[in-house]
Amino acid sequence: MFQLRLGITMISQNANQSQPSMEALWRLARVWYKKGNIAQAVSYYRKILTVVPSKKEVFVELADLLMAQGDWAAVADACQAWLAEFPENSMHGYSNEVHKLYINALVQQSGIAAAFAAYQLIRQDRNTIDLAPDDLLCCAVMRNEAMRLPYFLDYYRRQGIAKFFIIDNDSTDGTLAYLLTQSDVYTWHSTTSFKQANCGAAWWELLLRSYGVGHWVLVVDADELLYYPLCEERTLAHLCAELAAEGKSAYKAIMLDMYSDQPIEATHYRPGTDFLAVCPYFDRQYYHLKRPFDGPFENMTNYWGGVRTRVFGGNHSGYLLNKVPLFIYRADDVLTSGQHWIKRPLDEISNQRGALLHFKYFSSFAGYVKQEVMRKEHARQAAAYQIYASQLAADEALTLYDPLHSVRFENSMQLARLGIIQGSCQAAAHSLPPKDHYFPPIAPLSSTILRPFWSVMIAVDEHSQALGRTLQSVAAQFSQAEEVQIEIVYDRTSQHIASEIAKLVAQIADARVQVHESSRYLGHSGLLTLCIERAQGQWVHLLAGDDWLSPGFYKALAAGIERAPEMGGAFCRFDYKNVDGKNVDGENSRAGQRVLAPLECATAGPLVDWLPRIAVQDRVALSALVVKRTVYEQVGGFCLAAGSAATWEMGQRIAQQGCVWYEPQTLAHTADKPHAINYQCYSSGLPLAHALAAIEIASCYLPTDLGAGLTQQAREAVAAQAIKLAQMYLAQGDYRAALANLGEGLRADTIDSPEVNRKLLTLFSQIVT
Repeated sequence: MFQLRLGITMISQNANQSQPSMEALWRLARVWYKKGNIAQAVSYYRKILTVVPSKKEVFVELADLLMAQGDWAAVADACQAWLAEFPENSMHGYSNEVHKLYINALVQQSGIAAAFAAYQLIRQDRNTIDLAPDDLLCCAVMRNEAMRLPYFLDYYRRQGIAKFFIIDNDSTDGTLAYLLTQSDVYTWHSTTSFKQANCGAAWWELLLRSYGVGHWVLVVDADELLYYPLCEERTLAHLCAELAAEGKSAYKAIMLDMYSDQPIEATHYRPGTDFLAVCPYFDRQYYHLKRPFDGPFENMTNYWGGVRTRVFGGNHSGYLLNKVPLFIYRADDVLTSGQHWIKRPLDEISNQRGALLHFKYFSSFAGYVKQEVMRKEHARQAAAYQIYASQLAADEALTLYDPLHSVRFENSMQLARLGIIQGSCQAAAHSLPPKDHYFPPIAPLSSTILRPFWSVMIAVDEHSQALGRTLQSVAAQFSQAEEVQIEIVYDRTSQHIASEIAKLVAQIADARVQVHESSRYLGHSGLLTLCIERAQGQWVHLLAGDDWLSPGFYKALAAGIERAPEMGGAFCRFDYKNVDGKNVDGENSRAGQRVLAPLECATAGPLVDWLPRIAVQDRVALSALVVKRTVYEQVGGFCLAAGSAATWEMGQRIAQQGCVWYEPQTLAHTADKPHAINYQCYSSGLPLAHALAAIEIASCYLPTDLGAGLTQQAREAVAAQAIKLAQMYLAQGDYRAALANLGEGLRADTIDSPEVNRKLLTLFSQIVT
């Protein structure tokens, strides 16, 4: 084993140079195997792994060959070498399966005690392990959790957990001593590295293999409370019975970070207190990115982001939110690092979903972060903890609370209403008033302020690539004598472009161009709301950092406003870059080319029946739209819950305030690429999911005589778009993207449209078969 590991360490750098000969060696290994010369085949497989340790397929063939020969010692040796090279579950999570294989090999070779010894797992308590067949078990790894333990155990006892299997990973704060006083807790201790134990999954595997086969098992951390539909009234036994009746054996959850309205350093917690009494807030935008049919087994939707993306910034993919905390344990299960996934047939994973309320941000957080940065036991050398440490060092009074983003927790019905948990209480939840559809208030300006006619507010983020063109096209519209507010607004995550913005402003050499940096991360919708708040003009024009205008834009719209001063908004025809090969009206066009928006009216003037049009389909770009500030004061800012469809939802609120003026000239041009969420996630179906969210929000305020019909038409439009996208991705051979968009189309609830349903189901059948 030492020689194999040494070879992996010293020679792997030459892998690329040796790749052609490796393919030849692989062919030879297979030839020797077919000829029955096992020793020679093994020799060639090992040579390949010595030079190319990441060759997963070679490792699998070698392990299969060794198992067929019953050489479990050699299997264990190969697994140890792999895990030494890939300790952090790289190679798309394959190390999860290698840990399983390693334990199997040790058990076959020397019994389960050898596996316990390999992971240094030693029993500490003297309680008799006496389990009834229907006992619900909780399995957890803890390190220095004495503060959280009393309430953690109390909560899950009330939810029906019968026995706890807990691994203490070398705590120093009295955790182990406290556990040993609990009669329903079976306790083990290990000094093995958390990382080397597959972030605890190898320990869970040993305990559940020994005691948990056939039981419903809950795998959680000490700072996680599982909430599920009507959990205030139902125990976990009720939930498990419901899942079993549906033929499901695994239950997924989304991690929901909870926090207080105070700085983290001032969020003091006393043992035994309800976690929610101290940290009752969460972000209504609970994820930023999702990717269906993802993970090592391609049977889960991965979610990233949440409050950590908002506050700490960085790549969304640094904060993975999905877990599978509840499942029936089987001896052949592959448990995964962090229990983010499960190797289980898709039809056994419930469509229901809970929420793991995550209570990390007590006043002890800063000290914990320092320890974890030093230990480097978490993913990617504790990269996330290094980000936390950097932010805490820069702002000791850092707080996660933000009235624009934060929601106070109420109950499971609230979580169902927001779409965070899904299941038996969701229909009832949606019958309640949608009070969590939050429209940030826009305060009126003081009457003493001297106000220009126009406020041109340019929202810039890290995706903006043509701000110079935007600025030039705006500045060229006004003479030097005209009073106009032109302001660039960006947030903390875009600080790296601050110098570029300064250069561009200097080149424009127009004193009216001002720059404002927000001290906090806002996201796209929040940034647009901040632009409105800062606007001092009578009329507000919002632009992205890649939009631009043709000469005469403001002159044409001002002429319309002068002719009809009662108008609350005005917009012109615009063009945009096509994404999916179809324009707004569904006509074919090449993906990537610029497309003219539909002509709403041949002549300039007030639009008749504008609300029924905009309620069914997004028909206006922000770059083409100007709005009276008093209208924004009436309708509020952009709704975060609508995601990338927030501008469409805003357009419907504006349309309800009265007539809108239309200018048929094409004077505005949207960004060269869609907004970041669309650009990165179109293949995930996320834009369609956001469109459905916008439809549900608008259905709460559309006129009662029109609302139901318009809502149904809007859903049908989303379903039609899903069909187009699915067909496009299917033609490209991207079945995952086709399924993702088709799934959103099916979710559009077009029961009254048999033709749409037929197309959706036909496409679904094509993909599945």
